[in-house]
Amino acid sequence: MKAFKDLLNTALESKLKIALILGQVDDINDIRDRFGLISPEKTLIALELMLRERFGDNSSRRGDRFFAFLIGNDGVRGGEIAESIRSKVERMEFDERFRVSMHFGVSTASSNWTSTNGFTEMLKEAEVAIEDGRKRLVANRCYIKEL
Repeated sequence: MKAFKDLLNTALESKLKIALILGQVDDINDIRDRFGLISPEKTLIALELMLRERFGDNSSRRGDRFFAFLIGNDGVRGGEIAESIRSKVERMEFDERFRVSMHFGVSTASSNWTSTNGFTEMLKEAEVAIEDGRKRLVANRCYIKEL
């Protein structure tokens, strides 16, 4: 997490163009209820390893259902990357019993943000983007699929 925040702070101080992608794992409580306490943690660890393999120290697990990662460039590229990860996650099988889905929000750094408020503001914007996306998503909900 420290390397992640250091990278973000450096980018904000240097006014580099970056995007923060925040992913939320859907229905982690349902996984816990249906498959026990170990399954959600094993699921999150598998997702964390997959994201670290792709993004290295630019990724960070946040709590019991969120992942954040930084990329250079802008939100359009962030949206494309988020979609490719969402698609990959939906194809993963966990414990040969279920699959999960994720929702993503992307925020880009504003030039007037500082390292003091930038991280918090980018997280807030990404969380709002996740919720906006959920409100628009009515059909094609993936969530937990038993195999």
